[in-house]
Amino acid sequence: MPPAPNDEILQRLSMLLQLGRLARKATEDELNFIMVNDSRTLIPYRQAVLFKFNHGKLEVAAISGLAVIDSSSPFLQWLTKLANHKLTRENPWAAGSINQNELLVDETYLGGEWQNWLPPEGYWLPLLGPQDSQQGVLVLFREEAWTPAEMHVLSYLADSYGQAIAAFSPASHKAWWGKVKKRWKIIAVALLVISLYPAKESALVPAEVTACQPQLVRSSLEGV
Repeated sequence: MPPAPNDEILQRLSMLLQLGRLARKATEDELNFIMVNDSRTLIPYRQAVLFKFNHGKLEVAAISGLAVIDSSSPFLQWLTKLANHKLTRENPWAAGSINQNELLVDETYLGGEWQNWLPPEGYWLPLLGPQDSQQGVLVLFREEAWTPAEMHVLSYLADSYGQAIAAFSPASHKAWWGKVKKRWKIIAVALLVISLYPAKESALVPAEVTACQPQLVRSSLEGV
C-alpha cells in the first residue's frame, strides 16, 4: 500500500531537516560525502557531482560512489569543462535542469560526449552561502525529468548545503581574521596614546650625599 500524500510530505520534510543537521555537524570531507551520496534519500538520482571553486574556476570536489577523485581522468576533465562552460551562460547561479541539447547549441564537443558519461537529465543546483556568496554547485543526473515539487525541495537543500560549505571557505576565515586584526589595531593605537601621556613618579630610598671636591675648614675659635 503506497504512503498517503500527507505521510509522504512529512517523510520528505523529516529527511530534509535531517540532512541539514548532518551538514551542519559534518567535517569538510564528511560534508562532501553527504551532499553527493546521502542526498539520494531525499530526491532519487543516479549520479551526483559536487563542484567547488579553486582559483576562480569550478573543480570536481566529490562524485557519488567514488572514494578517490582522479583529476586526470577523461570523465573528470569533461565534467570540469561542462561546469565552467555553464558559468559562461546566462544567469548561471539560478537552479534549473540541464541536458545535452542545451550544450549542442554552441559546444558540440561537450554535448556530443554527454551520452557517453551521464544520464540524459541533469539538474544544476548552485550552493550559496551568507549574502549569496558563491560556494559551489551540486549537479544531479538521472533518466527521468525533474518535477516542480522536487525542484522546490532541492532549493531548501541547497540553502543548507551552501551555508555548511561557507563555514569551511577561506573567505569566512579571512573575514573572521580581519575582524580580529581590526580590533588589535584599535588596541595598539590606544596603547600608543597612553604611552605618550606624561606620568610623574617618586620614591623614597636610602641615599648619601658626597662632595665631589671636599675641603677641610678649620677655625681657631670654638663655634658653629
